[in-house]
Amino acid sequence: MGDHTKEVQSGLTIGVALFIVSEIFAFLSIFWAFFHSSLAPAIEIGASWPPFGIEVLDPFAIPLLNTILLLSSGDCLTWIFEFYYKNIWTGGVLDLVVASNLVLPFNLPRYRSTSRIGPHYFNILSLLISHLLGDAYAYKDPRDHGTNIRFYYSIINSNYALYVHSLIFELGYSSSVKPSPLFRDKGTRQIVRFNTYTFSSFNWIYEAFYINGVKVIPDFIEEYLTPQGLAHWIMDDGCIVKDRGVK
Repeated sequence: MGDHTKEVQSGLTIGVALFIVSEIFAFLSIFWAFFHSSLAPAIEIGASWPPFGIEVLDPFAIPLLNTILLLSSGDCLTWIFEFYYKNIWTGGVLDLVVASNLVLPFNLPRYRSTSRIGPHYFNILSLLISHLLGDAYAYKDPRDHGTNIRFYYSIINSNYALYVHSLIFELGYSSSVKPSPLFRDKGTRQIVRFNTYTFSSFNWIYEAFYINGVKVIPDFIEEYLTPQGLAHWIMDDGCIVKDRGVK
């Protein structure tokens, strides 16, 4: 992608090549030792293979299972990347099988929203609050587990939506899965939407913006209207007035 100098690119190439060569010789030595001992058993091991007293595993039991897991995990990863980058998720049985095979054996516990606490970077607060002044909205979990910020765009603003999502993801506040277009109003309108993770330390934002369920303007927004935050607000609700400027 042109992010490295020629010297660094050359070093990376040589490093990968040396790694592959080392792997080849590692497996070559293992197979060499096996065939040397099995085809011409030494007297020290009883001139027989396998050596007397050693119980050999059935190759169609655990070894076969391990091989299937190894190969299927590689296939699943390849399919996941293909589906993700080409955006060809169908919602069908194949997608479910692929995702299940990839996720279930290696599933890690998810962070609870109460474990996600602040203080938060000023940049993310500026970004979120400026969007809440526009079309974004805050959703507070009725179980009082926390609050997330939800973003909603028309399909004509999909590029901008992906840009905002990338900013939030890079700051660690949302999933890496890119938002895909959805149909609303019985299929007559397309939108793009996504949301942040749920944070209990976002509750103060919800409580400031919503009084008795009605969205209001907090009195502290001037602290967060940075040039970037103002630009996002303009992208949401701003317009150009002829001969007068930005409104």
